[in-house]
Formats: sequence, structure tokens, C-alpha cells
Amino acid sequence: MGGNLLSTSSVFNLNSLQKVRVEKDAILAQLDRDFLNQKKILENLKPVNDSFWENVRVQKLQELIYEYEFKKTEIKAFSNPSVLMNYKISKECENFAKALNSNDAQMVEEWKKLREEMSKRNSNPQRIMDEFEERLNSTEKNDFATIDLITFGWGNCANDHIKRVEYDEKMYEKFNSLFIKIDSECDEP
Repeated sequence: MGGNLLSTSSVFNLNSLQKVRVEKDAILAQLDRDFLNQKKILENLKPVNDSFWENVRVQKLQELIYEYEFKKTEIKAFSNPSVLMNYKISKECENFAKALNSNDAQMVEEWKKLREEMSKRNSNPQRIMDEFEERLNSTEKNDFATIDLITFGWGNCANDHIKRVEYDEKMYEKFNSLFIKIDSECDEP
């Protein structure tokens, strides 16, 4: 059960923003069904009788709950950014929530800062800033700002604060110790 346990629509452009706004109730209903299904699987999972694996199951269940709350909040925020103000998992992301719930000048200021940070990590930084200037002068400026501030600002920030199960060397060793013999085939260099 590695990776994301729940999937929702990604919002990167105006069309996907409108789709999420129009289909919000259906998306949230599907998210609820997926969450309950994954939760039931994890709750009914019978790991190897070892406290390590039971702890992994419990941690994965908590991760699922956090991921569910995150995705539900994000979907709702595309229609109503004020829901971000009540998100409790990460206070470090409040600047994005405040910007989305402020006046145009404050929103644009935070949006520009976000785009400047994005440009520093991009192979074509000028394109990121040119895109920002073009969108800033668009009649859909607020929608473009909403997309960036939620998806790339608040979304990335909050997602980084979800406590996830670590798939590390210890887990790999504990898994391998469950077997008497392990055969593996490797391609010769």
C-alpha cells in the first residue's frame, strides 16, 4: 500500500478548475467511498504477528486519514478558499490560505512570491515569470491565482507535512527476515 491511497482530480488549468467546481459534490462523494474502502482494508489487514508490522499498519491508517482530510479540504477550497483557514495539520501553510482570503493586492503579492520561488526550481525560470505576467493581466486573474496558490502553494506545503510511513532499510530488512530463503535475479552489467 505504498504511494497515495486516494486519488482526486489535479487542478493545473482553468478547465480542470471549472470541472472540480462543477463536479465538487461527485468528486467528494467518490473520495468518501475510496477513503472508506481503503480504511476498511487497513482495519481488516492482519499483518504478521509482530509489533513492528502492526505499528506500520496503524501508521498507514493514520496516513490515510491525513491524506483524506488534505484532499477533501483541497477540493472544497477550489470553490471556497476559506476552508483552508481551518485546516489543522499544517500551520506553516497559512500564508497561502490568508492570501486566498484577502484583498486582490495581498493575493497577488503572495502569488508573485510563489511564482518567483517556482521559477528558482525550474529549468526555464523566465517562462514561469512570463506566464505569471500573462495571467496577472488576464480577466481570469483570480482563477489563475487560485490554481497556483492552492495547487502549488498550499497544496504542496500541506502535503509535505503529512506524516507518512517510511519505507526504509529497516523495513526492508524486517520484511526479508520473514523468509527462510530469498532468491533474486539481477541483470548482469
